[in-house]
Amino acid sequence: MKIKRKKALLLMAGLITLTLAACGNTANNSNADDYKADISDNVSSEDYEAGELPQGEIVVVTNGQQQFLPANMYMDFAYSESVNGSVLFADVPAISTTAKMLDTDAGGRMKIAGAQEGSMPDTKLFGVSNTAALSEFSDGQRKIVSGRMYESANECIISKDLADANKLSVGDIITFENITLNAKGDKVVYELKISGIYSDATNEYDYPYQIAYLNRRNEIITGMETLINADSDGSGLMVQAYYFLKEGILLSDYENELREKGLPSDYRVVKAE
Repeated sequence: MKIKRKKALLLMAGLITLTLAACGNTANNSNADDYKADISDNVSSEDYEAGELPQGEIVVVTNGQQQFLPANMYMDFAYSESVNGSVLFADVPAISTTAKMLDTDAGGRMKIAGAQEGSMPDTKLFGVSNTAALSEFSDGQRKIVSGRMYESANECIISKDLADANKLSVGDIITFENITLNAKGDKVVYELKISGIYSDATNEYDYPYQIAYLNRRNEIITGMETLINADSDGSGLMVQAYYFLKEGILLSDYENELREKGLPSDYRVVKAE
């Protein structure tokens, strides 16, 4: 079974108000078949080989609503003798402070509840705990064309479209701010080193609005460790977590274990859909 993260807007249902400043601002999706690679033969890159996902029945913790527990709690649930492993995703609506994101002049604007006054995201930081879960790299829709996949904290990969538009190269530093403040009321800043640049044959938009935040070429991909290190309380992270139960472990047994770790009473452990 492939692990696929849910669409960002679905994760943030009930939290986002989307306003289009002008009509006719719809996307013209480009399909993989229409993608024209313009990668020079002399670009240095290291081939990315996906690792393996854990085995076992996949379960999630949920209360049936689009609400999120602190990121550290999801991480703690993964440290268990009951599971073979886990895969955690996180989305962070953010603002770039050093690069101009694609479609920032398209006219659309998006506001997220809880954001700083006047803050509207122009990109999303996408964190994943296991690069084997990056299915679009495994199936060839995305491919590292310069540098390598991120390996250490504070490394990231970006699209070739974004790199070309900003004249960015492997080794450059790019900086972002979370549009929400942390629990102490402070800004959360992410200073990331580009370890790799990838070509992208996915649809540029999954939704019919051509604005920067929804442009998939603007996605900044990094590790969960990086996002949590920058935001220690995890209040600005929207996490989606999958846990792989060992053979013979019952859902109820794992749920009882998580209760002892602080799982709220309105949350349940259920099979992943």
